[in-house]
Amino acid sequence: MAATAFTLVLLGSAVANRPSIHPDTPTYFVLSFVGNAPRLWTVPLLYTVVEGDRLRLLAQALLAAAAWLLLAREMRRWVSGIGAARTVSGLVLVLGLTQQVIQWNTALLSESLAITTCVGLLTATMLVVRRRSWTAVAIWMLLFILWVFTRQAHAMAGGLLLLPTVAYACTTRVMRWKAATMAVGIALVAAWGLAATARGGAGITRLSAALVIKERLLTDPERLAYFAERGLPLHAVSEDLPFSAITSDPGTAAWIDDRWTATYTRYLLTHPSALAAPLQSANTDLSDDVQYTGVQPVLPPTVEGLIFGEGTFVFYALLAGAALVRQSRRRALEALEWLGLTALLFGISWYSIVWFNAPVDIARLAAPMSVLVRLALLLVLLPTALEVARLARAVPPRWPRE
Repeated sequence: MAATAFTLVLLGSAVANRPSIHPDTPTYFVLSFVGNAPRLWTVPLLYTVVEGDRLRLLAQALLAAAAWLLLAREMRRWVSGIGAARTVSGLVLVLGLTQQVIQWNTALLSESLAITTCVGLLTATMLVVRRRSWTAVAIWMLLFILWVFTRQAHAMAGGLLLLPTVAYACTTRVMRWKAATMAVGIALVAAWGLAATARGGAGITRLSAALVIKERLLTDPERLAYFAERGLPLHAVSEDLPFSAITSDPGTAAWIDDRWTATYTRYLLTHPSALAAPLQSANTDLSDDVQYTGVQPVLPPTVEGLIFGEGTFVFYALLAGAALVRQSRRRALEALEWLGLTALLFGISWYSIVWFNAPVDIARLAAPMSVLVRLALLLVLLPTALEVARLARAVPPRWPRE
């Protein structure tokens, strides 16, 4: 019953709203698996297979419903007790009904599939850890491929999963060969994604570089001097000129194509304070209940505020940190806590990559990361919450019964 109601709400939201069209929507209709398109292929593949904007919204809603329901089902498998299992799966579905999630199902952009494939990948990760089977590994690899090719930023972030996968292979004997296979797959898929990004994303790279120059270099003379010393032409770089003047200037565009990525990466690696900059705005960007489309909220404002309201990310992160410290002093961390901690660190790293490459509209671009970090914090907090609930039931009441 709950699964049916959840699906109907998502489908109803997609049917009740007109497709949200944006300036970069047309770029998602060019399909290429090798990078001969402005976008990577996951979203264009869906939009090519499903014809008609209305049907595309329904497809996005159906895929979202499937992802969230499968995650809720997987979460139930990790919890003992019918009441606790229902509560946990209910919390997952409530998160899936927030406006921050469902509004993207009505937009012809990458956000909907970015969230859906992220949720699916988290579900597959839990499945791999729980079942430890080759089938689970195959499912994980399929979802990893779809996730990587949803956005250019995913191709950049995909390689970050190598470290926890290799660590898992080294610390879990029964999963050594399976995790090693996953690590090889991650490396190959990430390389494929980066190659496709480099081949077809020249326009997006130029736009990203121009925005960084306009919003971050021009506001800091020291940063601007660093790039000028390494060849950045300054005649088209001015606060008085629009960022389009940067990309339209042949000399500046050529410098961006040839030297921007290497110079920007070297700057970040040699300036630790710059690497820490995303953390200063993470609380705002990852706690922003941005209303980007006209979708009406399904949940009460109070519930929406408790999940995505201002300051909620830091609050739940501090709560999770306290829980981890408490539990680490009493016992070894459980698999669920390790999963949550890994997902949280990955989500912040993923957000940092987006932050470094997109100085504007970060709240929209960070929507998938906002969802992931909340799911990660739920995983971290869940064992402690269940333990507290068990202790509360075991303690006799201190007031007299009538």
